[in-house]
Amino acid sequence: MELANIKSGKKWLLGIDGSKSPLEIGYFEKPKDAMHYHRSVYEYYIVISGRLTLFVDGKDVDLKSGDVCCIIPEEKHFIKTTSKGLRCYLVKWPHKPKDKVLC
Repeated sequence: MELANIKSGKKWLLGIDGSKSPLEIGYFEKPKDAMHYHRSVYEYYIVISGRLTLFVDGKDVDLKSGDVCCIIPEEKHFIKTTSKGLRCYLVKWPHKPKDKVLC
């Protein structure tokens, strides 16, 4: 089963609101994102194809196919740019739906 979060452009495969899963797994191709951080959640971006640029604590982080990036709690970040053909998995641990803080 797959559920889409229409507002974010991400599709969640595991760990949607109300889930008892210890983590969240989803993917995206054209996300809508805004500067934010998480109080205690780690985010792992796993790029399968294409490219994206994350803006993390004031610096651009360019990722391409095969790259993995870990965002630690309290790091301000957002997805700045994406390429055509992007396919990226996003893993969040632990699963805490109300942990995101917009800046």
